[in-house]
Amino acid sequence: RRQRFFDALVIGILLAVAFYHLIIFFYQRKYVPLLFSFLVLDIALIIMAFRGYLQEMFLPSHHVRNAVIVIIVLWSFFYLFHYLFSRLYLRLPTLLPTWDKIWLGFVLIEIAGSVVYIYMILSAGGLYNMNQDAFWKIIGYRLLSRIPLMFLSILVPILSLVKGNRAAWIYLIAMLAMIFQLFINDPNAFWGFVPIRLELDEYVGHTVMVLLFAMGIASQLKTLQEEKFAAEQAQLSERAEANRVRELDAFKSRFYTNITHQFRTPLTIIQGMASQIRAQPSTWINQGTEMILRNSRRLLQLVGQILNLSRLEAGQLPTHFVQNDVVRYIRYIIESFHSAAEHKNIRLQFETELKELVMDYDPDKLMDILSNLISNAIKFTQQGGVVRLNVQRRMRPEGVPHQRRRSGSNVERQETAGELLVPPSSDFRLPPAHSLHSRSGKPSDFRLPTSDFLCISVADNGPGISEEVLPRVFERFYSLPPAALPSPPEGGEWSPSVPSRRGEEAKPTEAVSKVACRC
Repeated sequence: RRQRFFDALVIGILLAVAFYHLIIFFYQRKYVPLLFSFLVLDIALIIMAFRGYLQEMFLPSHHVRNAVIVIIVLWSFFYLFHYLFSRLYLRLPTLLPTWDKIWLGFVLIEIAGSVVYIYMILSAGGLYNMNQDAFWKIIGYRLLSRIPLMFLSILVPILSLVKGNRAAWIYLIAMLAMIFQLFINDPNAFWGFVPIRLELDEYVGHTVMVLLFAMGIASQLKTLQEEKFAAEQAQLSERAEANRVRELDAFKSRFYTNITHQFRTPLTIIQGMASQIRAQPSTWINQGTEMILRNSRRLLQLVGQILNLSRLEAGQLPTHFVQNDVVRYIRYIIESFHSAAEHKNIRLQFETELKELVMDYDPDKLMDILSNLISNAIKFTQQGGVVRLNVQRRMRPEGVPHQRRRSGSNVERQETAGELLVPPSSDFRLPPAHSLHSRSGKPSDFRLPTSDFLCISVADNGPGISEEVLPRVFERFYSLPPAALPSPPEGGEWSPSVPSRRGEEAKPTEAVSKVACRC
C-alpha cells in the first residue's frame, strides 16, 4: 500500500504538469509546452507500465510480454519527445545545427533498436523465451545507443550556454538529476551499494527533471512575453514617430508656403517702388525709399525668424538678460495689440496687483512669447469677446520640490499644472540701491525672492480647445486639427510651440477647454 501511495503521488504530479502545459499550448500556441506535455505524459505512462498499473487498467487479459513491448515503445517515444523538446528549448536549429542533426541520428538509431528488440521478442514468443546470447547482444546494442544520448543531453546544453542561451542552465541541472537517478537505479539493482529507498530512487530523478523543466519553460515564456511586449511598444513608438514625421512634413510644407508669401509681399513692394522711383523720381523718391526701407527691415526680420527657428530646433537659441522692470515692459507689449483688439471689438485687459518688479528677463524672448499668445487669443476670440493678460506674484506650491534645470541661460525653471511660473535668475543680483527707484522717484524695496515666482497667463473667452488635444498643444510643429476648434479663423493656425520652447515648459490646464486659457 505504501508503494502504491508513492506511485500515485508521483504519477499524479506528472499528469498534472502534463495537462497544465497542454493548456498553456492551447492558450499561447507555443510548441515547447506541447512537446513537454507529451514528454511528461510519456514518463507517467512508463512508470504505470513498469509498475503494472497500465496493464491492470487497459490490458488485463493479455500476456506479460505485451507489457514489455509497451515499455519498449514508450521509451522510444521518450527519447523522441525529449529530443524534440530539447531542440526547441535549447534553440538547436539556430545555435547548434550540427549537434541537432547528430542528436537526431542517435534518436533514430534508438528507435531502430527498439523495432529490432520488439521483433526478436515477438519471434521468440516472449521475452523469457529469447536466446540468452541474442538477449545480451540487443541489450548491449541498446546501451551503446543510449549512452551517446545521455552524453548529448549534457554536452549540448553546455554548448548552448556557451552560445549565450541562459535558459540552458536549468536544462543542464534537470538532466544531471535524471542521469544521477539512472546511475543509482541500475547499479543498485545488481549490487545494492547505494542505500536509497527503492520506491523513491526510481522516480525522484524524473520528477525533479520534470519540475525543473517546468520552471525553465515558465521563465522562457515570461521572457518571450516581455520581448513581445517590448516589440509591440517599439512598433507603437515607430508608428508615433511616423505620425510625427508626417505632421512635421505637413507643417514644413505650410511653413514654406506661408514664408514664401511673406517674402513675396515686401519684395513685390520693393520692386514696385523701385519702378515708380525710376519712372517718376521726383514724385516717389521720399515715399518710395521709405517703403523700400520699411519692407527691407521686414525681410531682415523674416530672415532673423528663420535663423532663430533653426537655432531653436538645435537648442542653441541664445538668451540675453537685462535687469529691469518687467511689469512696465509687459504693459508696453500689450499696448501694441490694442489696435488689433479694437478692430475686432475685443476688450484687451491687463490685470496685475504689481506696480513694478525688477528682475532678470530676456526682452526679445518675452516679447515673442507674449506676442504669440496674445495674437492667438485675439485671433481665436469672436467679436465682442475679452482677452485678459494677468501678471501675479506666486509662492512655490506646497509639495513641489525646488528643482534646477540648466539650458544655457542660468535660469531656474519650475513647472506646475497649467501655469507658467518664471523664477528669478539663479545668479540674481540687485543693482546698487540708488539705481532701484520707482517711477515716483522713491527707492523701491519690491523684489522677487528666490522662493517666489512670476506667473504670466493669457486667457480669453473664445471657443476653447477640446480635451483630447490638450496634451499636445505645446508640442513642436503641432497645429490644432479642425475638429479641435469649432470656428478657426482664416489666415492662420494656433502654433504655441514657440512660446513653449523659448520660454518655460508649460502645460495647458482643464481651463483651456472651458475658457480658452493659455498659460
